[in-house]
Amino acid sequence: MNQVRQESILELIKKKKVVSIAELQSFFSDVSFMTIHRDLDKLQAEGHIVKIRGGARLVSHKTEAIYEERTQEQIEGKRIIAKKAIPLIQKDSCVFLDSGTTIQTIVKGLPDMPLTIFTTSPVIALELRQLSEVSVNICGGKLNPATLSLSGFSTLKTLEEVNIDLAFIGVSGYSIASGFTCGQESEMMVKQKVIEKSKTSIVVFDHSKLNRLLPFTFANVDDIDKIITDLPLPDDFSQQLANAKAVII
Repeated sequence: MNQVRQESILELIKKKKVVSIAELQSFFSDVSFMTIHRDLDKLQAEGHIVKIRGGARLVSHKTEAIYEERTQEQIEGKRIIAKKAIPLIQKDSCVFLDSGTTIQTIVKGLPDMPLTIFTTSPVIALELRQLSEVSVNICGGKLNPATLSLSGFSTLKTLEEVNIDLAFIGVSGYSIASGFTCGQESEMMVKQKVIEKSKTSIVVFDHSKLNRLLPFTFANVDDIDKIITDLPLPDDFSQQLANAKAVII
């Protein structure tokens, strides 16, 4: 009965996009206020909805925002993430830097020291050109105009031959049910290959990515080593990570 009711609630939210607790109680008058909240908690944990004050809204499979737009979003959050990430980078190491505006913020604060860097982002490579001691390698592939990221067969072939000490991987969405997600299958495959080839893999994302669901899951919390985010994670996410491999920074 719980599952049937939760499916009915989800169908209603899909239809209306946003519903209030009062509306749900009027449709499901035979259950209590707390039961409605538990149903919403379950749907949120599965990545279908996000609870908001007094109700819930639908989580859609969003496409990636245009790169230039994302450079103006969550600026302070990205700075906090960069401040946590940069001390983890040690000289004479091989580092992979994913595409994305959060990674770009990390690069802007990176000190000039001997490093071998591989990246799938032409933007990141250009940011690194001012550092004289850094050896920059671009993994070739097909360019995604929205994310300015390279992916494809040639990208995977390059990564197969690289031994990575530390990898910073961008995240488009993170939900408890679906893990870390992105918008393109080819980019999912690149991220998975990077995790496979890295001694230490780190996903980076700001709080706006929580409960955001994109089509392709590239990792779960037991696949990666560290998580860097800008704000403390909500209790339900923290509980998931309590016994997971990943460590929150």
